[in-house]
Amino acid sequence: MKTLRLSVIFCTLVTAVLSAAAAWDEKPFLQWSDKDIDKLLTDSPWAGKATLTHEREGANLPPIDLRLNVIIRSAEPIRRAVARQQLAAGRPAAPDLEANLAKPYPRYAFAIPKIPQMYRMGLTKTAQSAVLKVKGQELMAVDAAVQLLDKNGKEVAPPPARGPAPAPQASSGVQIIPVVQRGGGGGGFGGGGGFGGGFKDDGTTATLILEYPRVEGLSATDGDVEISMILGGYRVKKTFKLKEMMFKGAFAF
Repeated sequence: MKTLRLSVIFCTLVTAVLSAAAAWDEKPFLQWSDKDIDKLLTDSPWAGKATLTHEREGANLPPIDLRLNVIIRSAEPIRRAVARQQLAAGRPAAPDLEANLAKPYPRYAFAIPKIPQMYRMGLTKTAQSAVLKVKGQELMAVDAAVQLLDKNGKEVAPPPARGPAPAPQASSGVQIIPVVQRGGGGGGFGGGGGFGGGFKDDGTTATLILEYPRVEGLSATDGDVEISMILGGYRVKKTFKLKEMMFKGAFAF
């Protein structure tokens, strides 16, 4: 009887896991539930918890209470999940929405949401330190932006950038980090400065968005990819398994 109960529990767990995976792989994205989307954006082949360690080793270091997720924003299922959220919030659908979602994004894009505002001043340096390891290559970000969201998830305008000229903005709540190319083939960030002004502890958080050039010929059989960066005094790292990034039978990264 005990063995039977264990078998039933095991089968129930397996069924639940398969059902969760099938939600985005089998249903049209307009039929995805809030739970389906939350699963995609927090615990899926394209999103998950980052590992945080102290940047410097030493005794008497405090425990790390910061929790961060990393999301592959360029992956088709993630872009569909974001589009579904926007439609549910009342944003009108563009006539070519489906065609744009089905088209591969031209770069690898990652998002690190819900960064506490106390780290906002250092996000330019975080973007400079962010490295993507893929297929034996170490790639530097070629573009970066920060989106500020209030405690209700609504965009808020960024404070004025320090420096002689304001940073360009993609929308009311997005501030672009200027990118310049440096010698030696690597990418770097420069051009006037960072995110100015102080901050209030009002629940506003930052989402750091990083984009990298695509690697030709990458497939699901090429092992893992790893993104890492320095945030404050922490080293942030997340590894993704390419073989798990299958969406409706196709490789999605």
